[in-house]
Amino acid sequence: MPEDTFDDRDLLEEIVGFCGSFLTVREGTVYFVHQSAKDYVLKQAFNEIFPSGREKAHYIIFSRSLQVMSKTPRRDMYRLRALAYSIERVEVPDPDPLAASRYSCIHWVDYLCDWNPNFCANHIVDLQDGGVVDEFVKKKYLYWLGALSLCKITRIRITRAGSRCAPIHPVSQGGSENSPLQAYASALMFSPTRSLIKGLFRHEEPKWITAKPPIGDEWSAYLQTLEGHRKGVTSVAFSRDSTCLASASFDKTVKI
Repeated sequence: MPEDTFDDRDLLEEIVGFCGSFLTVREGTVYFVHQSAKDYVLKQAFNEIFPSGREKAHYIIFSRSLQVMSKTPRRDMYRLRALAYSIERVEVPDPDPLAASRYSCIHWVDYLCDWNPNFCANHIVDLQDGGVVDEFVKKKYLYWLGALSLCKITRIRITRAGSRCAPIHPVSQGGSENSPLQAYASALMFSPTRSLIKGLFRHEEPKWITAKPPIGDEWSAYLQTLEGHRKGVTSVAFSRDSTCLASASFDKTVKI
């Protein structure tokens, strides 16, 4: 599919219409028409549709998603203007500047983690210094966080069990999960002084803030404090997918 068609929603819906036996579009999202169609495509017909294999398919989707993300995110895409503008008050504009890139914005990391760079040595450069991921983080990372907030996504799982993907330290959340534009204010202000992202996007800090809080040079080992127990914690355990943490206490309660 030509790259210049990615933002043409009408043309994309027309193309999907030719796949009426398998795919349909509802509210701008492509769905399989039935579970049996999904099973057929992902099992019986997978090798015919993706002759280069699953790893290559993941790489192609990751690569194209990052191409879209390298062009779309920018500061204040919904023109909220006020730093304290609550996500609950945000109304999606028409046309939506995130419409064509919403899926890529949320899921490009998933395809990166599912892709095996050893599958093709020519593509491993994408993960090296100066590669596409490195360039994206340096130029668009903060704007990506803002876009995620507009999508009401507050966490992206970077690491997976057994994956070679390393975690990317975000800037401090700084309230951006509740107010998207705080990614450019408190999130930067309360990040360590030697934070790579803070250094790259220092120009986005509000110029009117002159008295800045004292912040350490590096990220603290204490990224989050477990609260809610009335007595000491006796044990903690992660879920199998590493997305949840359970803590047990002498107060005879378990918190998730």
